[in-house]
Amino acid sequence: MNLRCSYCQTMFALSRETILAALGQMEVEGLHHYDAHCPRCRRANSMSRDRLEKAYPGWREALKEMQKQAANAEKEQAAAVATVVLSFLPMAFFAWASGAVLKLFT
Repeated sequence: MNLRCSYCQTMFALSRETILAALGQMEVEGLHHYDAHCPRCRRANSMSRDRLEKAYPGWREALKEMQKQAANAEKEQAAAVATVVLSFLPMAFFAWASGAVLKLFT
């Protein structure tokens, strides 16, 4: 979605992901406008909810899909961390135990 800053007249774009995140935030917080910040002057340009919804038809389904993907990614990351920790524990215990045994005999 292409926009023009109402203060400095610079053209800038909002990606579909940004629009989706903005619509999700507006839905949760009950907002009617989104502040799109200009990359040049950093001032907030007010975008109406209707304009964002017209730019992203079917955004509710896309938001649900994105939330499912985020939940799956989080589960995969937690499983990967658990695997790394479990594979590291025997090595750490062996290193600790061998150090303790060496101290007993010296």
